[in-house]
Amino acid sequence: MIGPALSLAAATGLLVAGMAVGVAPTAAGHEIHVSYGRVAVEGVTITIRLRMFQDDLSRALARFARRDTVDLTARRESDSLATAYLGKSLLLTADGKALTGAVASSGPESDMWWYLIQFRAERPPARLGIANRVLFELFGDQQNLLKVLHTASGDETSLYFVPGEPGPVTLTFPR
Repeated sequence: MIGPALSLAAATGLLVAGMAVGVAPTAAGHEIHVSYGRVAVEGVTITIRLRMFQDDLSRALARFARRDTVDLTARRESDSLATAYLGKSLLLTADGKALTGAVASSGPESDMWWYLIQFRAERPPARLGIANRVLFELFGDQQNLLKVLHTASGDETSLYFVPGEPGPVTLTFPR
């Protein structure tokens, strides 16, 4: 189906159920820079649940907004800012046409923060292009993992994005 797809475990060797293992946190936070997401392609709707470390995300949003800090818990403001940021770093196309996503909800999960982002295509896509460049502007060792499920066919694949290979990757689905 695609060349650059890797299994999540093989991609990093550090993830079990989306949690970092074998990496000792430092006083400043954590030593690994990773986002983890699940993508569901259901008809014309593409939904992504994306998780990132809260401190990394806050730093990225502050830099994007040219501020000193961003309070993630001020949801109306931070979700609006995240929609703009993700619109520049989480790129999707359906059959060659760029899609615009919107944050539907968000929240904390331990030391992570998650977003539910929804996109709508004109018709169920036969080809879906994805580039996940979230946090690349901050960390040269950033790893972005996405597990994609095409619900109509049951096809699943995992994608791995790093700064040197930022995508896009194109997935082809049966009609």
